[in-house]
This record gives sequence, structure tokens and C-alpha cells, in this order.
Amino acid sequence: MENKYGDGGLIYKNERKTEDWHADYSGTLTIEGKEYFISLTIKQGQRGKFMAAKVKPKDGAIAKPVKKVVLDDDLDDGIPW
Repeated sequence: MENKYGDGGLIYKNERKTEDWHADYSGTLTIEGKEYFISLTIKQGQRGKFMAAKVKPKDGAIAKPVKKVVLDDDLDDGIPW
């Protein structure tokens, strides 16, 4: 579903929920031109009911590390341990 409102989104009650672990609400978000799926589940906590959210890119991309660290074999940097 196309979001005509810029950044933001639309969330609807999940009418296809058949299992307890399925999201109670689902929809789409657009943030800085990129589209995402969003799922909201109502849960009970110590302070009352709350909503837990899961967001994933529509294009299926997996988050990549921001910085890759490569360790050198020669780690003799003077640290005593």
C-alpha cells in the first residue's frame, strides 16, 4: 500500500491473526523514502499493557555492520594481560 503522506505510516488491526504469537496490528512505514513493514503486539507487563514493535525493511535487506574491525595477528601492544 502506497503511503501518500511522506514520512510516517499506516497500521491496521491484524484480521488474519490465528496464533497468539501473531502481531495484533501490522502496517507499513516510510522513513526518509525507504519503506518498512511494522508489526505491533499488545503485551502485559509489570506496569500494565504495552505494545512491542518489530520493524523490517520491505526490500528484505539485512542490516550490515557499520564498521568492520580486523584484528592483526601481532597484538603485542604493551598491555600486561
